[in-house]
Amino acid sequence: MLATLLLHADQCVSVDQLARRLWGDRLPRDPRRVVQTYVVRLRRWLGDGGLIRTRDGGYVMELDHERLDLLEFRRLLRLAARAGRPEDEVALLRRAVGLWRGPACENVESDVLHHLDVPILTEQYQHAVERRVDLELRAGPPGELIAELRALTREHPLRERHWAQLMTALRGCGRRAEALDVYSSVFRTLRDELGIEPGRELRELHEAILSGDDVAFPGVTPPRELPPDVRHFVGRAKELRLLDDALAEEGSAARTAVVVGRGGVGKTAMAIRWCASVAGDFPDGQLYLDLRGFDARPALEPADALRALLRGLGVAPGDIPADETAASALFRTRTTGRRLLVLLDNALDTRQVRPLLPGRGPVVVVTSRNQLRGLVASGAATRVVLRPLSGDESAALLAGLLAKDPAWRETDQARRLAALSDGLPLALRVIGERLARQPELPLTDLVRDIDADPDAVASGDDAVHAMLSSSYERLDTTTKRVLRLTGGLHPGPVLDPRPVAALVGMPVDRVRAHFDHLVANHLAEQTGPHRYELHRLVRSYAAAEMRRQDTAPDQDAARGALLFLREYRPSTIDAEAPVRF
Repeated sequence: MLATLLLHADQCVSVDQLARRLWGDRLPRDPRRVVQTYVVRLRRWLGDGGLIRTRDGGYVMELDHERLDLLEFRRLLRLAARAGRPEDEVALLRRAVGLWRGPACENVESDVLHHLDVPILTEQYQHAVERRVDLELRAGPPGELIAELRALTREHPLRERHWAQLMTALRGCGRRAEALDVYSSVFRTLRDELGIEPGRELRELHEAILSGDDVAFPGVTPPRELPPDVRHFVGRAKELRLLDDALAEEGSAARTAVVVGRGGVGKTAMAIRWCASVAGDFPDGQLYLDLRGFDARPALEPADALRALLRGLGVAPGDIPADETAASALFRTRTTGRRLLVLLDNALDTRQVRPLLPGRGPVVVVTSRNQLRGLVASGAATRVVLRPLSGDESAALLAGLLAKDPAWRETDQARRLAALSDGLPLALRVIGERLARQPELPLTDLVRDIDADPDAVASGDDAVHAMLSSSYERLDTTTKRVLRLTGGLHPGPVLDPRPVAALVGMPVDRVRAHFDHLVANHLAEQTGPHRYELHRLVRSYAAAEMRRQDTAPDQDAARGALLFLREYRPSTIDAEAPVRF
């Protein structure tokens, strides 16, 4: 119990967590009572009743870094990560590593503790050692590190970084044959132990030594994974300032911003634009990952996403835990105190994102069609809502795409095309691509085609249809039906849940719940108390799905309900009962 509370100093440890570390799966009859008894004994043994405090559902060991070497170790790591000069960082890392006296909790008999808690702490230590050696190799002379590195490779034979550091040190001293012999040793070790060959860093180092090339400094190149910026970016000045404000203060509790909005509204483009503008403030790198939340492919599971992020940070695949919780803890360990920018694109929901949040220090931008309400409500993130472009902005984007004179944006054709696109940059880019591909096509004909059939926006390019389809397929069966019948049969874009209740044959309150789900996924917009709106392209897609899926009798019954409502007072509909005729 003492080891568990110290490993989680200043954090609340629940009774269930304590019991699991004390007894594993062989719990006593009343674990809560036994834990309480142990806490009383521990307080008496420590002789300081204020150290262990009771919190909701658990206990906290309250200490500062001057009383616990673990807290001092982590404090020194944070200082090292922010050090401006390499020599200062080396000095701080030496002090941090010098606090260790051997394997953590070596004399504590708890399989669970050694499986869940100790690996995280050990990884922090090993990463600190690797970072210090990297810096000292760069500063030279390398010969002073060879003995230490030989000991490290014996102690940790599966950590490829130490082997690479040893090869580099030997090559730097002119001991080329010994460096090649080290590669043979690690090759045999990895083959015999794991059945794999050395990773890319070791292979490239081996080839460089064989060819007599200069050996590059070993270490992870800071990731630079941001996609290229989009051309003809228009507007979004207000939203970019909101991102600046949300992520500016390093000491703020939330260093995560979620950019949410409809599919095709330009969330990814804006996030990339902002990240590219501030990338210089993050010398430790920029990570990017498409979470495939609204995609034809299955959404990434958090464990798979964590593996990709950790590989981007240079963690060898064999060092990444298979367990999601352990991998998430390792990601926080590797990112805490680092000046790192993380862009998580196309997130599905809060469940997918939460394990991917790094430790304190990095900045995270998440994009999603989901409002990620759980993440925002918990205080873990700030939300920035991205709405469709205004008419002037839409016309300006289209003019840029078509290389038109700026005055063209004021023409009736430009305004009409902008309006027909629902202000979605994706739809505007599809229109621009079609006009560039068919320069002989009169604009008046294109306007007429889209006005008659909004699906014509995606003619020759299924981008818009695929975007709407991916959002639609994430809905539950009943919400899909509500959207289909509403978009296909309701006479206008502005919706009142009461006539829609008649349309779909269910209680008004349930209709409101389904509309709330549509709003959360940006397929509808709430414009007032109990008032909603479906945008033009969404209505067109829903109508097409209704014609494809709903039978003629179902459609006729729904139409009959709407016709009856013309003579009916919607305010008298009972919100608790289905509306039937």
